[in-house]
Amino acid sequence: MPRIMYWNIERFGVNKFLETDWDTGGYRFPFIVQTIVEQNPDIVVVVEVQTAANQGFGSIITDTSGGPAVQALLWSLREVNPAWAVVPPLIISNSGYKEGIAVLFRSDNLTFQGPMVWDGAAAVTPVMGTPGVPYDNGGFWIGALPATDSGFQGRPQNTLAGKCAFYPAMGGALIRFPGGTARSIWLTKFLTNGRTLSLFSVHMPNGGPERAGFAALATVPEIVAPLLANEDRVVLGDFNVDMNQPAARDVFQHLTGGPAVLANYPVSALAYTQVFVTAGVNGLGTMLKDPRQSDTTGAADYYGYGRGANGIMAGLDNAFVARQGAVGAANNQVVVNRVVGIGGSVGMAYTIPDIIQHAAVGDRTAWLQALPVYGKIGKTKGASDHLPLRFDLP
Repeated sequence: MPRIMYWNIERFGVNKFLETDWDTGGYRFPFIVQTIVEQNPDIVVVVEVQTAANQGFGSIITDTSGGPAVQALLWSLREVNPAWAVVPPLIISNSGYKEGIAVLFRSDNLTFQGPMVWDGAAAVTPVMGTPGVPYDNGGFWIGALPATDSGFQGRPQNTLAGKCAFYPAMGGALIRFPGGTARSIWLTKFLTNGRTLSLFSVHMPNGGPERAGFAALATVPEIVAPLLANEDRVVLGDFNVDMNQPAARDVFQHLTGGPAVLANYPVSALAYTQVFVTAGVNGLGTMLKDPRQSDTTGAADYYGYGRGANGIMAGLDNAFVARQGAVGAANNQVVVNRVVGIGGSVGMAYTIPDIIQHAAVGDRTAWLQALPVYGKIGKTKGASDHLPLRFDLP
């Protein structure tokens, strides 16, 4: 039963564990590690891993920002459990600002199966006879993956790679999400408990094309093809489509069975189930303000630390699941909200009653904004502008 955790950690790089004029005590990186350890996942997907702008699409991330940050996170998790591993991230951006996605996993519970083969310079088509070069051959990602058998074409796990280039058919053009400058998606595959997990990690564009980018997922053969025996397929990430806005979220129908809402895109032949749905007055809330913009106005439990429209927190992060066979649906869905200690989290040692108690101090907002409190969590100055998600596949 793998537990999957996903987190868009805003521009994840060495900036998160170096001291700054705001974070002079190094609060943020331990907060990130502690949050992950507390949720006890088998897989952690970190979206928005920074990298140098001069590296091209499909290149391996080895620079001085995102690469070292992912390695620091890996080694921090290994201090808790030595079985943690990471799939070396490739650049998924086609131009402009560059980033990748890190998929960390517990190698005592899961076995990495590609789906690509690493040839020392690129991820190549996984056909028997193609070269498979260990990352350990003097590379930046030494020890990132186990050298044990993957169960895939007799190859060791440390000779395999994830996939970031997708085509609608043989000889077809590269699929864009939706345009040439948008980020691609990142596929990693695992074997766990006799089942194959195909994990599609996503970071859609924003500012307009995100709905078309989401609908383009239904053109990816690996997403829409019939499930294989004992296969689980998960599409998760920051879709930049607000779950709490009906006029935006209807595009999810392109994966969940239709009808289509964008005429130029199909509905997936395989229907997915949406894992996180609107619930309660404020719905699914995952977006955070800068600590300096937060306040203690509004109704509990959201106060004024979240971002969204019409007083409703935006819910841009989500997951979609399709499972083959008589197995259960995804469960134990949690928005890991450590601002006020809800959503299955023990909190950051400050909860709603703590905030209320500080009314006597005279300035609850200043107290909330402080670095040891919300300041180590929120957008830009803190860990991220997103809250993490986690769920189980029983």
